Amino acid sequence: MKKFLVFLFVVLILYLIGFFQIGYFFLFKSKNPHLCIIPVAGVKESELQSSFNELRPGGKKHRAIDIFAKKGTPVIASVNSVIIMTVPEIIGGKGGNLVMTLGEGRCVYIYSHLSKFGLGIRNGQVISIGKIIGHVGNTGNIKHTPSHLHFTIYKLYFSLKGIRYEPIDPYNRLVHQLISIRNTALSISGLIKSCNNKPFTICY
Repeated sequence: MKKFLVFLFVVLILYLIGFFQIGYFFLFKSKNPHLCIIPVAGVKESELQSSFNELRPGGKKHRAIDIFAKKGTPVIASVNSVIIMTVPEIIGGKGGNLVMTLGEGRCVYIYSHLSKFGLGIRNGQVISIGKIIGHVGNTGNIKHTPSHLHFTIYKLYFSLKGIRYEPIDPYNRLVHQLISIRNTALSISGLIKSCNNKPFTICY
């Protein structure tokens, strides 16, 4: 995994030199995204299960979330981002067909095991949240496993000492953030209703 991330870093630098879009996201989109949506169309938060710390064969922790859905279900961009690379199964190995993006907050988002890529998806392309980037599948090392999206998030840190990465639990990003947004919306709704009932009250 470390060699893979070093390779990712090298590719990122090359794109920073050649593509303004990636440089823009890296330099000016350093704040965490306000919204991170579930990257599989039609899947509800109640259907998600955290498996971030579950052990996998070989004793390694999962460090991702598996989102199960019917094969061919659209996989959508979880945040505004730019595509670093699309990797076909023949190269992607265990991850099968995968799309790797650099998103807001200087995070790398990896969408793995895709059955196919989204129409017109290309390296260096800026994509908006909700953009179809692929379709759920079982490519890679899950040939005999129900189709699902293996969704990974890595936070990147750069310093004079080199690159440091930190895996982030996607479940916390997807579910807890949605709950927080919903509660905020309900609070605002209640405040507006309260103001409407008291027309002479100054509400902030």
